[in-house]
Amino acid sequence: MKKILLFALFTFITTTASAQLNLDMSSIISKLKMSEAFIAHLETCTPYKEGDTTDVAGQKYSYMYRVIGQEDGLCIFETSGDAESGSNKSVCRFDEQTLTQYVTAMKEVLKVTEFTTDNMQTMMQDKNFVAVADIFNNEKYCQTSYSAIDNYKKVRQHLENCSSYTETQSLDNASITYNIKGRSGGLCNFEQKINIVFSKMLAASFGGEDMGEQSIVFTCALNPAQRRELISLFKGMIIPAGNSMAALSEAINDLAPMQQKLTEFFQQNCIISD
Repeated sequence: MKKILLFALFTFITTTASAQLNLDMSSIISKLKMSEAFIAHLETCTPYKEGDTTDVAGQKYSYMYRVIGQEDGLCIFETSGDAESGSNKSVCRFDEQTLTQYVTAMKEVLKVTEFTTDNMQTMMQDKNFVAVADIFNNEKYCQTSYSAIDNYKKVRQHLENCSSYTETQSLDNASITYNIKGRSGGLCNFEQKINIVFSKMLAASFGGEDMGEQSIVFTCALNPAQRRELISLFKGMIIPAGNSMAALSEAINDLAPMQQKLTEFFQQNCIISD
């Protein structure tokens, strides 16, 4: 039963992009940090941009931060990101007081040279980290839009014809590998392997129990009807496009019934092993 819970937990938080609340994503956050140079230009609202392409959860993720400048007495800056699973953009408009609050808090956050398993939980409760998040997530100051988020697109495409394909989605302390091995005896051979190394942060979700490293493998021989059902379930895990953080949060919550169906599918149709 515990392994089924592990599967449900990992699949849900990977799909919804809310993993920073449950899994260690410290290196990802470190990769996407704004530079001191960017914050200096933001403080004076001087046009400036920076960006890069990095690996996030097994996908290439291109991001850009831009200080646009002053407009109607407000400082405008944008953040945007693009990956194969979806894209996002936020536009922030700060008055002088809010800009000062944001920059002051961000300078303190940037003093942390590296986000790690040990310090992430503390950082997320730090007043400066909270202040930055509260301002950025407040629609009075920042408007966020995002495309549909589809983490299963390629897996679905290859399942359609049961063509050989392997894909791994990784976070700092967890990975999930999809392996479509082709057909035999009229059935499609599909394997899904999940591996999680429990940090203190994640262990808290299981009552603080030290669970070390856990893995679970689902080995499935799918007939055509089962294959169509799995494709449909993966398609049901797509987060629709939206234009606010509130809409994203609601969409994530709405995935719970589909997640339960996906968990039940693997329980009923696949062999479960370590």
